[in-house]
Amino acid sequence: MTTTRVISSPRRAGAEPAAAPGLAGRIEAATAPALVTLFLATVIIPVFLYVGGLTLTLSRLLLLVLAVPLFVRLVSGKAGRLLMADYFFMLYAFWILVSLTYNHGTSRIALSGITIIEHFGAYLLGRTLIRNVTDFRHYLRVLFITMLILFPAAVIELNTNINLWTDLWGTVFDVARKGGSAYGRMGLERVQSGFEHPIHFGMYCALGVANFFYLYRNQLAKALPMMGFSTFMSFMSLSSGPLLAIALQVILILWDQITRGKWKLFVILCVIGYVTIDALSNRTPVTILISTLTFNSGSAWTRIGIWEFGMINVWRSPIFGIGLNDWIRPFWLTSSVDNFWLLTMMRHGIVALVFLGCGIVLGLRDIVRTKGLDEEQTLIRTGYVISVAALLFSLSTVHIWGAAGSYVMFYFGAGLWLCSAGKEGAPESNPEAETGQDMPRRAHMSGRAIPAAPDPGFPRPAPTPREAGRELPQSRFAHVHRREDRKG
Repeated sequence: MTTTRVISSPRRAGAEPAAAPGLAGRIEAATAPALVTLFLATVIIPVFLYVGGLTLTLSRLLLLVLAVPLFVRLVSGKAGRLLMADYFFMLYAFWILVSLTYNHGTSRIALSGITIIEHFGAYLLGRTLIRNVTDFRHYLRVLFITMLILFPAAVIELNTNINLWTDLWGTVFDVARKGGSAYGRMGLERVQSGFEHPIHFGMYCALGVANFFYLYRNQLAKALPMMGFSTFMSFMSLSSGPLLAIALQVILILWDQITRGKWKLFVILCVIGYVTIDALSNRTPVTILISTLTFNSGSAWTRIGIWEFGMINVWRSPIFGIGLNDWIRPFWLTSSVDNFWLLTMMRHGIVALVFLGCGIVLGLRDIVRTKGLDEEQTLIRTGYVISVAALLFSLSTVHIWGAAGSYVMFYFGAGLWLCSAGKEGAPESNPEAETGQDMPRRAHMSGRAIPAAPDPGFPRPAPTPREAGRELPQSRFAHVHRREDRKG
């Protein structure tokens, strides 16, 4: 079912409808709400299917079906102009194929393809199907609904370690079960719900905090409970990465509210703080960060070891990485790499991280530089950028894969519609953004004819009997022609 968001402004009697500043009285139709809803449903359902030696989640199956049509939609311009971010995400997907082929030959082509689908396909879904405020609102609404659906079983799992949501699907399908690393903490059990790890559940819920606040900032009675619910859902994972993401979002929200968006000053202070810590401490800022943002000292030392020996593996194969081969490490160090950026470099080389990083950073740059956004679009942009910043930071302490990894890539693409929203809606670039009085006056002053404009959908006043018998020029500005006719 297609939904629309009607944007209008009050009209004066006898005057043409005036467009809202920066919006031009547009009617924004949802692009594909059913597909966005279906994607989020596949993310939270823990079902595995085995086809031809590949393990397919429901999200992978959906992206397999949609990847080619979505790519065609992107390159054909139906999702707006191609951005530099799009090209770098394409290069990132291509380099995954190159690195895995270099390390494993053609024996891993199928795995290379499914990895590309899982990453680039999910990016395409967010990039091409989230195209306006209506789409973004629908996405956040579905996100909140999915958390409500998972909430009862999550509370039970938190207290009993019984995952009713997974058990429900496990009666028919193969599902993801909790591993040994998902042990309880603080007298509670870590909630995994429908994901492959409690960290994934926590990150899925954490991304709603800033988005909910800015989407409903003018309705704090609605925004604050939604933020609190998202925070509590994420807390039930008992994972430092998601809690770090929430803490950073709250800090950035407070900074924005207190300083009224002085982000350049915030960046300068962060750089000064980093340099100061690096100069005064005998440990690197990265080491301090890793050791601080953990639940216990044991896991902190493990993560520091992972970082140090992981970088040794990166510099041994900086271009193509080591693929899926085991990495060199001491016997006491776990094989798990709790750092998305580090593992990307280890598997696919520094080149892959450069492509992915450039895609994300250039996308954020274009979003921040966009002019002509209305108030709602500006608020959505602030919430989205804050969430991405927190996500980028927290991914240095956790690894995301599977359906959760697809969701993160979807989220990177889901905000890029903002790059064209301002240009498409700004009054200086859209003739329809001008009022009924401005266009005839400008046309009269320039001596040029008024271009035909589509009917905005507002009812016209019925002609008088005197006017009905005359052949008047058909135009959106009929009252101008009537005035000129009376003068003649």
